[in-house]
Amino acid sequence: MSEYELNDAIQAIASNLIAGEALFLTALSAYAVIAYTAGKRLNTYQITFVNFVFIGFVFTNLGALHAMTTQIYHYGDQLISLRGENNVGQSVSEGVRWTMFATRLLMSLGALAFMWQVRHSKTI
Repeated sequence: MSEYELNDAIQAIASNLIAGEALFLTALSAYAVIAYTAGKRLNTYQITFVNFVFIGFVFTNLGALHAMTTQIYHYGDQLISLRGENNVGQSVSEGVRWTMFATRLLMSLGALAFMWQVRHSKTI
């Protein structure tokens, strides 16, 4: 690939990452609203369905995040080697990748805990 094609591919994937973040935050917010407004009134089937859909979305989203960041770093390495530069920022980029992954995972676990707290609160 040429330098232009590598830059273009990196920008396209980065754009998809941003769109994925917006989608993730939308689904997370929707789940939290469902938990807050209707969590106590949902029957077992309904809560199971909502939880499995949310968990499935989270795993799909985390897989896409991992795949896209892997692809970006691969293209970035190709670009660096094409330019003849040293790859000095690899440890920083790996830290960013796993920080993004851990943040989404913790936010998802927090949403599940929020639903559990709403469903098992002591107040009537």
